[in-house]
Amino acid sequence: MPRRYSYPENLLSALHLNEETQRQIRYDELTDDQRKGLEYTLTALTEREQIVLRHRFCDGLSCKTIALRYNLSENRARGIVRDALRWLRKNTAWLYYITDGYDARTAYLQKQLQTEERMYCERCGMTSPMHLYYQGLDALHLPVKLHNPLCRNNVKTIRELLIFLCSSAHIRNFGALSKAAAWEHLLHENLLPAGRTQPCCNAETPRLDLEVQVFQALNAHS
Repeated sequence: MPRRYSYPENLLSALHLNEETQRQIRYDELTDDQRKGLEYTLTALTEREQIVLRHRFCDGLSCKTIALRYNLSENRARGIVRDALRWLRKNTAWLYYITDGYDARTAYLQKQLQTEERMYCERCGMTSPMHLYYQGLDALHLPVKLHNPLCRNNVKTIRELLIFLCSSAHIRNFGALSKAAAWEHLLHENLLPAGRTQPCCNAETPRLDLEVQVFQALNAHS
């Protein structure tokens, strides 16, 4: 890795940020909002990956030094860096929080989500705040074998259930059959139009991006 770059320029160069996002920003002149976006993006990684990346790019430590500090092989340390960078390049939705800035990206997506979700709710007749869609998961009266795994994984509203079912997320003890059964419950309560194709949006994207993608997919199949 070239040593002439300092953090965060070295990390952003290693990510090929501009190439991956088709943006053009100065790596050495990040705004406060872009730096905030960088910190947010790094939270997508595991704790170990975050620690190793910070040692490598912030502290300028060699992979050999990092390996010795954490009782790893040098190849393992290199692999952690390589895999973390590869994962971020693959999941580019996280990278736009750097290029666009955290607050700016969040505001843009919130506006997009509001539009897409309102469109979906209007098409399904879910405009009243008293509608079942806006209630807690208990209001759906799911069987215990469906209800309990969802609650243990913080799926506590019917809206959150819809988003979960439309994503690639996995919950222990809640497999394909459970997903299909929960989907049928939503259909039965007219929370989905009949014949709706069940989307499978990438659950590894940031939460706000996932919600936008879910309602875009649902609207596209209306």
